[in-house]
Amino acid sequence: MKRKKRTVVQIFARDFQAPPRIVQMCRDLSKQKFNVYRLLFRKKKTDKKYDENFKTISVKKIGTLSDKPANDISLLDLIEFGIFGAKKLKNINKKTKINIIHCHRHSALIPAIFSKILGVKAKIVLDYHDPWSGESTISEGESIGLINKIKIKLFHFLEKILLRYVSHIVVVSTFQKELIKKTYGLEDESFTIVSNSAATADKNLFDPARKDKNKFGWKNKKIILFTGCIVSYFGVDLLIDAIPLVLKKVPNALFIIKIAEEIKEKEYYQELLDKIKGYKIQKNIQFIKEWMSEEKYSQFVCSADLGIICHQPTLLTKTADPDKLYEYLAAGLPIVATNLEIMKKYVKEKKNGFIVDNNSKDISGAIIKILSNTRLKKKMGKNSRTMRYYWEDDFKKLLNTYNKLLKHG
Repeated sequence: MKRKKRTVVQIFARDFQAPPRIVQMCRDLSKQKFNVYRLLFRKKKTDKKYDENFKTISVKKIGTLSDKPANDISLLDLIEFGIFGAKKLKNINKKTKINIIHCHRHSALIPAIFSKILGVKAKIVLDYHDPWSGESTISEGESIGLINKIKIKLFHFLEKILLRYVSHIVVVSTFQKELIKKTYGLEDESFTIVSNSAATADKNLFDPARKDKNKFGWKNKKIILFTGCIVSYFGVDLLIDAIPLVLKKVPNALFIIKIAEEIKEKEYYQELLDKIKGYKIQKNIQFIKEWMSEEKYSQFVCSADLGIICHQPTLLTKTADPDKLYEYLAAGLPIVATNLEIMKKYVKEKKNGFIVDNNSKDISGAIIKILSNTRLKKKMGKNSRTMRYYWEDDFKKLLNTYNKLLKHG
């Protein structure tokens, strides 16, 4: 008897980027003969084209509600997304019964739970990505004001209620799983670990042999690459403080900051620009905001000499693995990473890079050691490539979880 085609909806409440993890899940589930939909909250007009085998459905923002940047979801936005997103889910369910709704972050739970009221009887999977709102980006040791304490307590209270509707939780690391288990007294069976390695799913793209500095105007330059958001807990200020120290030993160093998302902290970004001007290092650093195709972006990463992760200790950075980590490994780049426990799993001291303390002196010292020693740089890069992770292994775990949920109705 032929098995009926199963339907999965992946929900992401923000359309300011196309997260590799979600897009790759959609692609691979389509190959596994699932009906796949992606539900987005679109807050502004976009020229993005989604030429994929899965269907992208948008909840378009009503103009009367808040007009904050697309990465900033207000309470009114959540209510709007919940109501209209639930209606979209109901419409999909009429065409083809939805079996699983995979919610990426808590904001995506709202339309999923609202859809239950409208009669959609799908299993709900919560993909944490990163820890709780309100406390996930507070620096270690930073004092928390009364209002923030109240917000955090309220969020935990609401989260406890929301988890009652969730059939399974997907996390990116063991660190994250243990944190949630401890907080809510959950069992191991409630979790599946699926890393952020989806960014490097296409092995033909992330290949050190594709290095081409000339294509990006980097001829005769030593390229230090950072990719990610411009937010204080990602430590870009420390990296900028390290640049003058590096230039004393490596005068042809060029620091590339590839902004992966919309700038979240505009004041912080301005502070960085002021630092750069004060150090007079404008020629040695570039901020790149350009959206790149997967093919161009992968070659862009592969053409660097060194990858940097200068994250500062917060609940988010201590438990979540960033896309860039897997990109640097797959591209065969030596890595300099700040001293976070999760990084030690991927960056082995003196083998494929250095783990350093959270200060510009140590960051610059590690960069200089690698860029001043061609043999060491080559050896570390080769080791990084050997240590790369494979998305298909993570996807198999996710698929196994889906099949178990579907088997038990």
